[in-house]
Amino acid sequence: MGQDEELTTKNILFTKDSLVPTSIAIGLAMLMLTSTTIDLMSELEETAIFNSETPDWTVLFDTQVIDLTGEGHTYIHTEIWGDGEEKIIDFDISDLLPNDDTRIAYIVATIVPEENTGISPSEPDWGCDSIGVTVVSDNSTLLAQWNDERNILRGNDADCEDIPVFIQAYPNFYDDNSTVVAAKNEFQAMIPWTEDGWGLGELSIQIKIDVQSYGGQGVGIVDDDEEITIEVDVYAFTAEIQE
Repeated sequence: MGQDEELTTKNILFTKDSLVPTSIAIGLAMLMLTSTTIDLMSELEETAIFNSETPDWTVLFDTQVIDLTGEGHTYIHTEIWGDGEEKIIDFDISDLLPNDDTRIAYIVATIVPEENTGISPSEPDWGCDSIGVTVVSDNSTLLAQWNDERNILRGNDADCEDIPVFIQAYPNFYDDNSTVVAAKNEFQAMIPWTEDGWGLGELSIQIKIDVQSYGGQGVGIVDDDEEITIEVDVYAFTAEIQE
C-alpha cells in the first residue's frame, strides 16, 4: 500500500461522518478485550483457590473374590471337549453383589487343562492338547471396559499350562488397595466409586480343542477328548474415604 492510499484509508476512518462509528467500534473492541482479560484472571484465581483449598482424600478399597463355591472361586465349570470341538460357556454375573455398597472391579478366569491319558509329561512322546480361548465380547452382555489395555481376551496353549483371562469391569480401578482424589468434601471424593452396573451381565467364553494322541513306544494311546475346568473369579470392592 502506498503512502497516498494509507492517507486515504485514514481519512475515510476519521472523517466527520465516520468518526463516531469508528470511535464506537474501537471502544467496543477495547471493552471486549478488557472483559476477556478479567474473565481469564478470574478463572486463574479460582483455579489457584481450588488447588490451595481443596484437600486430598484417600479412598480405601476392600477387594475380594465373590466366593460362591466355597473354594475361593465365583464359578467352577468342568466339561469334556472332543477333538476339534468348539463350545461357548456362559456365566451369569448379573446378580452377585451382596449389598448396594459393593461393585465389581474386574473378572479373572483361568482355563485349566487336564490330560486324561494317564501319561506323565516326562514321557518323550507325550503331547499336550492345543487349547484356544476367546472371550466373546459381541456375545456377552457384560458391561465392562472392553477396550482397556489391561484386558486379556484371548489365549492359546499347547504346553498343558493354565490360560489366563482378564476383563476390566469398573472404569479406572487399577489398585486393589487405595487411590488419592482431590475434592471439596467426602461426597465429591466418593462419586467416582459409586457407579452402578459395571461388571454385571453374562460372560461368554469360547473354547476350541485340538486333541493330541500319545504315540509312545509300543502300543499308542488314543486321546480323543480333553477335560477342561474353567475357574471364574469375580473381584468386587467396597470403598471408604479418609482425608
